Amino acid sequence: MEKLDFGPERVSPSGNITAAGVINQLGRPGLDVLEVLTRESVQNSWDARQPGARNQVHFGLTGWQLTDMQRKALRDFVFVDCPPAESLPLKLALKAPALHALIVSDRGTIGLGGPTRADLPTTTGEPRDFVDFLRNVGQPPEKKLSGGTYGYGKAALYRASTVHTILVHTRCEWKGRLESRFIASALGQPYGRGQFTGRFWWGQEKKGVVEPLLGTAADKLAAVLGFPPFEGNDCGTSILILQPVYAAAAADFNGGHVDRTPRQSLSTMAEFMLWYFWPKLIAYGRRRPTMKFTVQYEGEPVQIPAPADYPPLAGYVQAMHRIKDDEIGASIFPGTVQDIASQRPIMTLGRLALQRFPVSSHRGFDTGISDDDTSAHFASLTHHTALMRQPELVVKYLAGPLPVSGQLGYAGVFITSVDADEAYASSEPPAHDDWVPKALEDKRHKRLVNAGLREIKAAMEAFAKPATGTQPAGELAPLGAFARRLGASLLPSVAGPAAVSPFTTRRPTDHRGLGEGGPAKPMKDEQEDEYNIETPGLPLPPQPPEPMPPTVTPVRLPRARVEVVSSRPLAVGGGRRLEISFTVKHAPGSAGTKVTISPRALLDDGQVESEPPAGAVVPEVLQWVSPQGARYAGSPSTYIAAGVTGIWRVLVSIPEDVFLHVDLAAEAQV
Repeated sequence: MEKLDFGPERVSPSGNITAAGVINQLGRPGLDVLEVLTRESVQNSWDARQPGARNQVHFGLTGWQLTDMQRKALRDFVFVDCPPAESLPLKLALKAPALHALIVSDRGTIGLGGPTRADLPTTTGEPRDFVDFLRNVGQPPEKKLSGGTYGYGKAALYRASTVHTILVHTRCEWKGRLESRFIASALGQPYGRGQFTGRFWWGQEKKGVVEPLLGTAADKLAAVLGFPPFEGNDCGTSILILQPVYAAAAADFNGGHVDRTPRQSLSTMAEFMLWYFWPKLIAYGRRRPTMKFTVQYEGEPVQIPAPADYPPLAGYVQAMHRIKDDEIGASIFPGTVQDIASQRPIMTLGRLALQRFPVSSHRGFDTGISDDDTSAHFASLTHHTALMRQPELVVKYLAGPLPVSGQLGYAGVFITSVDADEAYASSEPPAHDDWVPKALEDKRHKRLVNAGLREIKAAMEAFAKPATGTQPAGELAPLGAFARRLGASLLPSVAGPAAVSPFTTRRPTDHRGLGEGGPAKPMKDEQEDEYNIETPGLPLPPQPPEPMPPTVTPVRLPRARVEVVSSRPLAVGGGRRLEISFTVKHAPGSAGTKVTISPRALLDDGQVESEPPAGAVVPEVLQWVSPQGARYAGSPSTYIAAGVTGIWRVLVSIPEDVFLHVDLAAEAQV
């Protein structure tokens, strides 16, 4: 193998963009570094797909610790010459006891074709992918309805390396034949009193420019370094990120940091793939999915479930089938499909599908964050709409009103129309993770984006509100058995919903000493045993996976207000209870507040039952608990004197085979 030449970029008389400018192209998105890397890499691979409806893009991630031979090859053949340490700490990294690599690769794409020098012209229709990726910055995509730009996507690759260094192996069709190319690139700090920009390449120097290694020489060096080979006439690109950022980049949604192992980092990226790109993994009719994902660390694969079989995404997949008018994936739970339009100008902006689905516990990816942690991606995806443009890549999940029951959520999918796609694309920040109409200068585009978001939110609010209905005379429909019958088709990998008694036992939060109030007569001490779930000798039920706890819809009346702090299910002596914690804001000048709770059954069509059938077991209010911990007999209402502050709790029974909906109301008392 021949040694590669080193080519630092000199500042031209007319000026250049520095390496720091390239790194900062993405700004400072509020996302995990690995999340941005996953989004940008998959998006770029999708945009580079080969033409043809039957083509499938294969996207892969491979992580491992470099062998001694691979490290020696880097030192002796690739990075023989390095920039000064004050610009790039590459030489120090090569001497470290351990050196890790992460390869991002795709097949079924066109590779990085076109000229290898930015100053060479091309004719209309000829690719310029190589120079757009390795040389230029911020080139707009030539494909219509594409996901992003090379200028921003490549910054994510460099930022994912602690030494801002990548190695690229690609195969493309150029001048009528297949051509392999290999080049290394890095972004450091400007140095030499402003003479060098901090952009570096390693390859073959030709006419003062470092060009890529070509043909067999490129394939041979890539093989030694552990790159996946190209099979047959495959085209595509593999990018090795040297010394990838793993645990240091693991910021959770609460702003803290999570300690991740390298394998957990690969699992995190696999989760991000599912979070943003599940639409590409759906098969419609007899067609196979348009993308295939593989992830492995040290040769061991990370399993990526099919979205339809993954409980947090099952409802979204069903909504997507609705929006595609595909009956194969349709759900028996209620759902709607509608056009979203603007009135000024009159224009269809896109299509929205909303779908109810049973919320279930799930076993997620091993990312270093537990599944029930609020910072986990899929922990609360029960009342959102996945926003997409024409490429059908998830931009973000727009939250709607909380579901009326923690056992039955709703999922939405919105896809922009072809005519409106440009407006929404222009509203995206560099990380492509939001629609921000206020950042638009084009007033027409701003109106379209604002109108679309407004109409989507209105549709979600209308869909989230349960209709009130009366169950026909006779026995109450056993929703638990109904859910069990659905288990084989809707939730094949988890236990049935809450009607099958999946509640686990927890100790209630103690809020003693926070104030006085409540009904006049406290309950007898012996009655506390029913509420105290840690009473000795009390039998505990089995502990299968726990569903999302039922949620509560606060009803606010003028002046007085009740706010729900939390709600959670409890298992008590074989029975099931719902504990609701709340606070009260008294109306100014009032003597106190009357708080009323209305627990009712939620029917399988999403309606709230107004009149229970004769003989049906109905939910009951069991206890009210003051901030001091005093317990009072259950009744639909309680009076809380003005001036009393703190967190109150109320305990409600959950009948077997019932989805529960609860309203809380506050009324000022004079």
